Amino acid sequence: MPAVPSCLGEKQTLNKGLAKRIKLTVQLLTSKMICIHFIFNNVGKNSV
Repeated sequence: MPAVPSCLGEKQTLNKGLAKRIKLTVQLLTSKMICIHFIFNNVGKNSV
């Protein structure tokens, strides 16, 4: 019986790590998109 809770615990920590990784990836992508958006806006203003 003790094997079941430990298995569940491992799964929970794994999910927590995955959620953290997804959050970081989303934050990274969002900041990249904002940077690209600003660059394109500046390029558009400079060329016009």
